[in-house]
Amino acid sequence: MSGPDASLSKTPSTPLALPPRTVWCEDTENDDPTLSGGNCTYNDPVLYKTARDADIEARPDLKRLFDSITLSAVKLQALMANHYSGGGTQNVWNVSCQWVRDNQDIWKPWIVNTPPTPAASSSAIGLIA
Repeated sequence: MSGPDASLSKTPSTPLALPPRTVWCEDTENDDPTLSGGNCTYNDPVLYKTARDADIEARPDLKRLFDSITLSAVKLQALMANHYSGGGTQNVWNVSCQWVRDNQDIWKPWIVNTPPTPAASSSAIGLIA
């Protein structure tokens, strides 16, 4: 099993017996092999996400965010190439902030801001008063 690793961005490497996953491969891939323009034979990496069950259950917007977060192998490797251990010049915080600034079109659909219900709002006001 392998996972995302910034060091793979630093050292030129090719997975054994697997073609490199490219943007072209992603753009032309189709679940129906007769319609696929590329030979993309390996899956995108699994991104492990953790949160307390109680938080996810109590906050539908947070659940949607967790369910939506995904990055293709190509995008993840490009992100990791900016980190020190991937040959880049930035630490994890700077890489993350730069990615958020540069990729709003990717992450914006992950975010939903559901207004609180009137009952929840009045309860909060009661706590403040």
